[in-house]
Amino acid sequence: MPDSARFCRQCGTAVANATQDPASAVPAPTTATTGQPTHPFPTPAAPGTAPGTAPAPISAPAPNPMAPPLTGAAMPPVDAAPEPSPISPMADPAPRPNTPYTASTAPSAPYGSSTLTVATRPMSATTKRNLLLGAIAAGFLIICGIVLGIVNATVFSEKAVANEYLTAIASGDYAKANTLANPQLDAEQSVLLTNAAAGDANSHISNVQITKSQNNGAAKVLTVTYTLGGKQWETELKMSKQGRKALLFMNWVVAEPLIAKIQVSYPNSLDSITINGVKVSDKNSLDPADSDYSARTFAVYPGKYTASAGKSKYLDSKNASIVASITGSNPDSSQNTVTGRIAISPTDDLVEAIQNEVNATIDTCAKSKDNEPAGCPFGTYMSSYDKYRNFSWTVSDYPTVTESNISMEEGSFAVNNGRMKYTYESKSSSGWTPEQSSTSIGYMSGSFAINGDSVDVTVDEDDDYY
Repeated sequence: MPDSARFCRQCGTAVANATQDPASAVPAPTTATTGQPTHPFPTPAAPGTAPGTAPAPISAPAPNPMAPPLTGAAMPPVDAAPEPSPISPMADPAPRPNTPYTASTAPSAPYGSSTLTVATRPMSATTKRNLLLGAIAAGFLIICGIVLGIVNATVFSEKAVANEYLTAIASGDYAKANTLANPQLDAEQSVLLTNAAAGDANSHISNVQITKSQNNGAAKVLTVTYTLGGKQWETELKMSKQGRKALLFMNWVVAEPLIAKIQVSYPNSLDSITINGVKVSDKNSLDPADSDYSARTFAVYPGKYTASAGKSKYLDSKNASIVASITGSNPDSSQNTVTGRIAISPTDDLVEAIQNEVNATIDTCAKSKDNEPAGCPFGTYMSSYDKYRNFSWTVSDYPTVTESNISMEEGSFAVNNGRMKYTYESKSSSGWTPEQSSTSIGYMSGSFAINGDSVDVTVDEDDDYY
């Protein structure tokens, strides 16, 4: 294309070479009879049209409403427009030495745009290492947080601690249960909260399940069901959160131990009894007996217990079977206190032991030379002591002790059916004369205490024999 050219402002066609002689310049367009300017050059034939054939008329462009109307005067000269230079694609910047370079796949900015290219500084090895270490540390903390959450929700959750506690009770490991939840009792009152009192597997609770968990402030209340004595029971186990273990793990503890109570009635004549083979007495009771045959209360874990007077040749007993359960939300409720009674009866050995002690007491009293032996169940009244002397006592009949004379509940006995013969001398005007007579043995009472195969019988001293 020529270096300088003129273009028609109406159709954009080159009009003349910028270096053309002015004399050869294209004359100004003239106005046709239609009032529209005619182009000085013929219109080229359309493709496929024979030369010399008149082309189809071309509709004139719409007039510009803002331009002044054209007249028949000559059009002003058309300014020459420079021919645009070919646009070359932008070359990629040369890579820096020793720097890996990857050609950009992004489209190049259009020619003539004002896009600003910013050079970036490559990361150093230290920066890369620090970023890598930071990413590793962040990942590690995220993993630790997830693991910590899982551990707190499983191993150290309130249900996990409760299950461990309930499993210890169900397996008869009462020592472990005590470490998980302190019964808050002294050693003597906790004697039945030991493995020795757990009994066999048939005595333990079974099928233990936690069926519900309810929030109660910082605590939780778990609903627990278990089977005991062929019956299903439901109770509540209160858990509380006490800080953390190792600063990370929740520290759930049993707030209220599952301690049941049993009341065993046995006579005061028994120094002790056994419960599931463990010897207990008043000192092990939560509330010592206040009557002759009252119940002693003992603390136990839920389970089955057998209270027995033990084996002794001095009594026959019927064991008391007790199912100690806990139900409801209050372990201290009276409904969670189960009672049992040990029924005992005297044996012939006990009757004989009491009889022997009664006879021995009378024999001792019979050695007296007084008409009223001190502390003895017999005697005779004399109006004037200076007229009687040399009393001598002989047993005619000992009081007979029978089972009906013995109270196993009170540990006592009473008899009054014996008889004594006595001799003496009375003073008369002729001197001392031998005399003899007899009297009944008065009321005799006493107590006894059985401890295994031994018995301690005591006869009360009583001067009121009349």
